[in-house]
Amino acid sequence: MGSIGANLIDHPGIERFYSTLKAIRDREDVQDIRVEINMIEDMWPFSDYVWIFSRANRGAVAEWMKPLGPDEVWEGWQAAGPPKNAPVLETGMKVFGAWWD
Repeated sequence: MGSIGANLIDHPGIERFYSTLKAIRDREDVQDIRVEINMIEDMWPFSDYVWIFSRANRGAVAEWMKPLGPDEVWEGWQAAGPPKNAPVLETGMKVFGAWWD
């Protein structure tokens, strides 16, 4: 459970992360979801960012992510810009980030 949402007091569990992110990814108005691996410690991946590519607005994306308890959901890439392996956005798609402290 320490691989994502590590500081959540009521962690929903990895299965809930998977099922929620998969349900979001399967929406018609979502192009894709990417989980950014920030660190690998003792052969264990860790992430505190999820990227959602969607036509929806920030409020809708925040509502979809609510069961996973992110600390923040925003529209756009961070100041560093997109990572090298970021997908090309389809017409009308925007990028949203979700972050866990």
